[in-house]
Amino acid sequence: MKLALYLSLGALVSAPSVESVRREARAYQADAPNANTPFVACGGDEIGTWFVTGVSIESAPTSHSSSCPGMQRTARPRASGTLILDVDGTFADTTTIQMNPLVVIPRSCLRARDCAELEADIAGQPAILSVSCADDGAGGCSCSEIVVPQAILFSGRYAVLGTSMGPEEDAIGGRVLPLQYCVDGDTMRYRTAPGNGDVLIVTSVRKRVSPT
Repeated sequence: MKLALYLSLGALVSAPSVESVRREARAYQADAPNANTPFVACGGDEIGTWFVTGVSIESAPTSHSSSCPGMQRTARPRASGTLILDVDGTFADTTTIQMNPLVVIPRSCLRARDCAELEADIAGQPAILSVSCADDGAGGCSCSEIVVPQAILFSGRYAVLGTSMGPEEDAIGGRVLPLQYCVDGDTMRYRTAPGNGDVLIVTSVRKRVSPT
């Protein structure tokens, strides 16, 4: 799988080891630009292999629960992976994302449980890797969750129109391309386009330097 992805670039004759890719990705992430700076679509040369260095959320309303008025859930996303955009118009996206929510539950929804009991209940859910709950200072509980990562494994053909890019079939069909993007030197940021959901996710990536 990794070999096929790297050979798709054409310029590479063999795939580096999985561990070397991980080491290189960590190095790129160490000096990555701030993913939380305001996003402005500007287009640019998107061709290359890009390591994911950060992810943030714009215009994402804090979610509430109809069964527990006052409960608030705020996502704190993390991401890693690789995006390959080839000169022949093909792409391969192997991004992994975790939303890792912070959940604040008011006292009225605890049903006589304390935060330790609530933590044990949440920890038993299959999507939860770990959770830590503590008193929020108002009689409720604040719970920090680490959830099972979700892998995004997409490949195919893509198109660029101005400062937007997305699946080629969307461009052919006259539909709005789902991502806006901006390249600045060896960094690129792309965001889900308004109209493609209420949550606007901004992903930051850094280009892999080709061996000389």
